[in-house]
Amino acid sequence: MNVIRATLPSGQKFSLDLNLNHPTLLPGVQVVTEETLYRGGKLFRPRLCFMMAEAIGVPLERVAPFARIAEMVHGATLAHDDVIDEATERRSKFSLNARMTQARAVLAGDLMLSRAMAELCELGHDSILKRMSEVLEDLVTGEWLQLENRGVMLVSPQALDTIAGYKTAAMVEWCAEIPLHVQGASSEEIGLARKFGHALGLAFQYLDDCIDFSAHSGKAFSHDLTEGLLNQVTFLMISKQPGLGVYFKAIMDQAVKVDRHSFVLEVGEAQLSSALKEVREKAGFQIQLAKEALLKLHASVGPGKGFGHLHDLIENLIRREE
Repeated sequence: MNVIRATLPSGQKFSLDLNLNHPTLLPGVQVVTEETLYRGGKLFRPRLCFMMAEAIGVPLERVAPFARIAEMVHGATLAHDDVIDEATERRSKFSLNARMTQARAVLAGDLMLSRAMAELCELGHDSILKRMSEVLEDLVTGEWLQLENRGVMLVSPQALDTIAGYKTAAMVEWCAEIPLHVQGASSEEIGLARKFGHALGLAFQYLDDCIDFSAHSGKAFSHDLTEGLLNQVTFLMISKQPGLGVYFKAIMDQAVKVDRHSFVLEVGEAQLSSALKEVREKAGFQIQLAKEALLKLHASVGPGKGFGHLHDLIENLIRREE
């Protein structure tokens, strides 16, 4: 049984049932899918959903089905991403496509999406269903834009921000605003939750770009470059040192192997540290925007102890190293 039990910062316990429970899914495929996509995840999105519910006084059990759906959709996007990237590992294990073939991984992702939408329809919240359809469109748009920029050395910072908004922030927005929809909050309050989620999601992605160069990331050093992608850090480096384009392109084309030692020898420790610092500052700006939206939301909905825990979540995010 793939049921995850965890505790929120307040001490409240929650459980998340990630069994697919699909009548047409072969048992072996279900086990492989669940183990590959759900084991070892941080559960950032469902945790955020539960924490926002706690902050505004919505019982956790009322948002639990939506938290489950959020993780199912996230799992589906991971399955599809690994096919597009031709990845062979996910969370230090064989990726779904490596275990099941590319075609089966695509079908598994499709099945998870269809299951998520079916369950969402059964819950009967039209506004939440509409928002999820928008989020799915954003996820596909972000992946499409990223695919178009694979191997491209002249990516603009605006393009990188747009991709981050679609691929990462959109789902975080949804998780942040779900408890407000369930509560029947005003459109203004839902909008504040969405702004909070958007800024939080962008900060999460910018920090993820920094972690691409961390020894604690759990993935290969400079993974994005080896996948043919510039991120916020490498974009800053190449914009200040255009000559690095030749080296970065060689990494993208798998013409050279890369690890931290060889990378630093080529680009310089000071240049890497400077770019990482600048991207973390960019994440810090988004975190400040998230704080401002959260303060306005707190003032609108009234007292709630859980808002302090959300504030702590924001503060802890900037120190994220994995």
